[in-house]
Amino acid sequence: AYTYRATDEICKMLERRLKVDGYSHDVYLRLGNPLKCDPSLRGRMADRMDFENRAVLGAYLSKVRIVVAPVSAVTPDKPVFSLFGHFDLAIVDEASQLLDTHLLPVFCATNLDDGLPLVGKFIFIGDDRQLPAVVQQSEKTSRIDDEMLREYGITDCRQSFFQRLHGIAGGRTSEPRLCGLLDRQFRMHPAIAEFCNHFFYDDKLSNGDKPHQVNDLPAVTPDCSEFERYTLGTRLGFYPVVNKSDESDVKVNGAEADMCSRVISVLMSRNACP
Repeated sequence: AYTYRATDEICKMLERRLKVDGYSHDVYLRLGNPLKCDPSLRGRMADRMDFENRAVLGAYLSKVRIVVAPVSAVTPDKPVFSLFGHFDLAIVDEASQLLDTHLLPVFCATNLDDGLPLVGKFIFIGDDRQLPAVVQQSEKTSRIDDEMLREYGITDCRQSFFQRLHGIAGGRTSEPRLCGLLDRQFRMHPAIAEFCNHFFYDDKLSNGDKPHQVNDLPAVTPDCSEFERYTLGTRLGFYPVVNKSDESDVKVNGAEADMCSRVISVLMSRNACP
């Protein structure tokens, strides 16, 4: 996945499955920087395990069926990959956030011994209707003018690898064998999802039934301020925010941060969030 947080979530799901289904403890391995990994998962990292030598490490890895890692840690030049040889499948989560520079090293990697592809098949999971990859270059400097590259769909360096492949494959109108839509959402209340569904997903999404999707709004009491009444009594609302700071970093907006803090404080004071 793109982030360590998403990688942690994948590992926690695997941990739950291990307890329920009784798989071997050695079924998966975690790669990456231990300091960025959830402390409860660091015991899954090879560099935190005590192996006597390379042969013992190799014997352990022979039992591993799944390797979980942030993309930044999946570089084929690392010695650990030579011990695996080949991977049948790579599932790339948060793929719409990733640029060519993130993915091409493993997408084009070959095994050092036989020259065959390191990965047999890729599945990319992403959403090109959400936030795009974070790129600071301007439209002008990101534009590709080389005719050969443009012929192959490489027109803009700000476009994610996933977005370009999605377009080449026919996007949302392609054959199901190439692209598919995960059409059930478990993230938000249906009233909020209705807005996203209509404007971004052509009304093709359905809603899950998790507790946070069906809960009632918190109670609004007479002592609530106008801001509190709006925050507690509105399912889908808008907070006008003007950034008055002199921050030059395009990623920083102090006014938005203050507003988020204010909203969360209201929700927590009324026990409206877990």
